[in-house]
Amino acid sequence: MAGSMFGRKLDDLIPGTKFTYRQAVKSNEAVRHGLDNLPTNEEIWKRVEWFARHVLQPINDIIPITVNSWFRSPELCKAIGSTPGSNHTRGDCADIEPKSPNTPNIELFNLCAAKFDCAELIAEFFPDGWVHCCCKNGEAGDVVKLKDAQHNYTRLTAEQVYALYKYKPKY
Repeated sequence: MAGSMFGRKLDDLIPGTKFTYRQAVKSNEAVRHGLDNLPTNEEIWKRVEWFARHVLQPINDIIPITVNSWFRSPELCKAIGSTPGSNHTRGDCADIEPKSPNTPNIELFNLCAAKFDCAELIAEFFPDGWVHCCCKNGEAGDVVKLKDAQHNYTRLTAEQVYALYKYKPKY
């Protein structure tokens, strides 16, 4: 089933943010696999907008970020080896990294851990990878993981991640 914009335009800014709808659905992998990567219902679009306003924009106001992956259709998740039930399919998580090469990923990880009640926070392929940040409107969580080069996940606390990378929390 093809996705729909439900009255939204890809190049429009998500209200209250500096992010566009295109950034939310952009995926080179979807293009490569010939897949539609648009949310299929209004509920997902609302999650995308909530996440942009309440998570990504506040992060970006402190540490300017690049969004590597945000919304992913179940078909895209399957094509790239992720699970069709990934949090990315909900629209309320993103893989992000600092725009500045002078800002370490661990600092962005620290900001997410300190400022948000993340349902899931993953230090992916650290120290050089990215931060997977998932925050769900009205749903608390505390899953912190480290993903290594072999794609193995280890559940840790944020403090254990800081200790592993000899990082003193800033936020």
